[in-house]
Amino acid sequence: MSDQTGAEVANDASDRESEQSLDLAPARLHAICEALAHPARRAVLDTLRQQGGEVPAGALARRFAHAWSTTTRHLRVLEEAGLIEQRRIGRARLYRLTSEPFDNLLAWLTAFPAPCRSRG
Repeated sequence: MSDQTGAEVANDASDRESEQSLDLAPARLHAICEALAHPARRAVLDTLRQQGGEVPAGALARRFAHAWSTTTRHLRVLEEAGLIEQRRIGRARLYRLTSEPFDNLLAWLTAFPAPCRSRG
């Protein structure tokens, strides 16, 4: 017979689920943070978020004053980090956000104690 109350058992199960959801490999976390570190890449992510759905590469490129090679490099970094994915239709490339890395990053960040999150 266990000495734990029902609430303690539920908390233990919740803790195990949290640990599993925090399974963010160091290399993956590094790639995500590196991708988010550049303001142009954050602007691409914001554009995709605001537009919703899929956005053609050309439409993304027109919103920024970068050379095409710079734009494609930023898209590649975001894609390699898993933050976006592309789908091809003929010659067109359509980009969209992926939720899983953002969910994992949020879970990792919110696992820190509240005082660490609320410092200003």
